[in-house]
Amino acid sequence: MLLSVSLIEADRLEEAERTLQRRRAHIEQVGSWGLASYAFSAALARFDRGEWEDARAEATAGVALAEEIGGRTGAVCGLAILALIALHRDELDAAAEAVAAAEDELARVGYEFYGHWAIWARGLLAEARGNPSAGLGSTPRGMGPVRRRRLDPRLREVGA
Repeated sequence: MLLSVSLIEADRLEEAERTLQRRRAHIEQVGSWGLASYAFSAALARFDRGEWEDARAEATAGVALAEEIGGRTGAVCGLAILALIALHRDELDAAAEAVAAAEDELARVGYEFYGHWAIWARGLLAEARGNPSAGLGSTPRGMGPVRRRRLDPRLREVGA
């Protein structure tokens, strides 16, 4: 998962796709415990390319797999992607469900890659519901786990 995510972040999407395909083949050979995290990584790649229907399908599959067989690594990212897509489509109830599920997952694990996207989605949801100050106010409180764990030293540079 980390290699594919790193390639996505570096805008090396073809390499990320090849890595994802190799990973999927390997998971299918050794067993299904990693299928959920694969689906979340694939959802991130599709989302980054603007392939929102495919991203939504991968994230939805990942959530279902995580519930069925475990392997929840990446669930926050997948749920945040579902929330962001729903927000962009003005599906506020669906966005609220995905944000709540992502926040539940964050509460369970403390922090996970792309956990800040769940916080971002929460802020956008508050703004879409007519409360931009609540959206803005949600960010510092939500970033607390990141500050405490010092997962990203750049946060100190911006005073977060």
